[in-house]
Amino acid sequence: RGDRKFMRVIVDYTAEMHDRGMLHRDYSGGNLLFSKDDSGYHFMLVDINRFAFKKVGLLSGIKSLSRLSGDKRMLTYCALRYAKKRGLNRKLCVKAILFYLCSRETYMALKRKLKKIPGARYFT
Repeated sequence: RGDRKFMRVIVDYTAEMHDRGMLHRDYSGGNLLFSKDDSGYHFMLVDINRFAFKKVGLLSGIKSLSRLSGDKRMLTYCALRYAKKRGLNRKLCVKAILFYLCSRETYMALKRKLKKIPGARYFT
């Protein structure tokens, strides 16, 4: 329950950022710092040279959001919350976020296999 509340706040923050035309191209837990006090959570993004200032559509927004977790249920929740906050199609957001999760898992599995091949380090 605590994780879900925390993710809700992050998704709301992300949706607001995207509504303002701000897209972090390396949006991940490692680039999102936070603190919590009596008034709630406070966020700070690092690696800000990776920002793009443009209209953030459904797919680019969801792709960015998909990097925050590897948990299918949590990402489904995030997609639904993101759709609600931005007035987007819920089913499309869920399908897109699960597609990006699967793509990332496939890429990482392939990368691990390639690392085991002698001389393949140049491709990873």
